[in-house]
Amino acid sequence: MRPLLAEGNKKENVMKDIKPFDFKIDAKSPLPVYEQVKQEIKLMIISGYLEEGDRLMPIRELAKMLLVNTNTIVKVYYQLDIEGYIASQPGTGYFVKFEARRKGDPKQEIFEQITGGYISKALKLGYSLTDMSAELERRNKKSSREKGTTGKKKEKDLNKKNLRSIQL
Repeated sequence: MRPLLAEGNKKENVMKDIKPFDFKIDAKSPLPVYEQVKQEIKLMIISGYLEEGDRLMPIRELAKMLLVNTNTIVKVYYQLDIEGYIASQPGTGYFVKFEARRKGDPKQEIFEQITGGYISKALKLGYSLTDMSAELERRNKKSSREKGTTGKKKEKDLNKKNLRSIQL
């Protein structure tokens, strides 16, 4: 782990742990691999799992973990940098630099992507909107039972898990 250099004073070092990434690539997904990775990292930032200043996994390490080409992760990090989710510090790595002032609502953007994909796939499989609504209600009840009184962190983790589980 390398130190994060504070923006104001380059001599001041601040240590940050690298939080583990817990997601897999779906080889059967119509979504390209780089989009899946980008979407997962955005979700971790927006949900609060990754916070401002957190160091991301090194490119080679993440590529090895996900069994993808390093160029795929380079592309993901580059796009996230352009979109204002992360920032590169040469020789140090990539860090979360989420700009809350961005145009639009990033949660809404991801929600619309996930929901649009889910609806499209379900319709192609012959399910009606009523069927989809019933399935969402069933999963919501199941999630509520699992949550119980486990607290806010557990609730965030379950919400993230539920978002992933409704993707076909």
